[in-house]
Amino acid sequence: MFKKIDTDETAMPKWLAAEDAQKRNTVNRKLYTEDEQKYVMELLSKVSQVYNARVFSNYREQFATVKVQKPNRMNLKSYGVMELNKWADAQGIDRVVTKSAVIYRVKH
Repeated sequence: MFKKIDTDETAMPKWLAAEDAQKRNTVNRKLYTEDEQKYVMELLSKVSQVYNARVFSNYREQFATVKVQKPNRMNLKSYGVMELNKWADAQGIDRVVTKSAVIYRVKH
């Protein structure tokens, strides 16, 4: 017997969504100056040093992000992360915390 699972039929397959995101990232990166890109890479480096998780950057039209995917709960309370968050707050970098990620946003 089959069980019907409610799914969104209009949703893009994951592989296609990932491909689309990569294309947008490449196009949007060109909207940022070299100094802005260096700043995002500096943030990426700092975030990578304090989190034990997958960390990557994304460039959007309005802002660039550094995303920590599935951070370890212990990381969220570590001294390094608290210091990073203080630095980010002083720099005006927004932080969004979801169930599965921590996202640092740098306005364009």
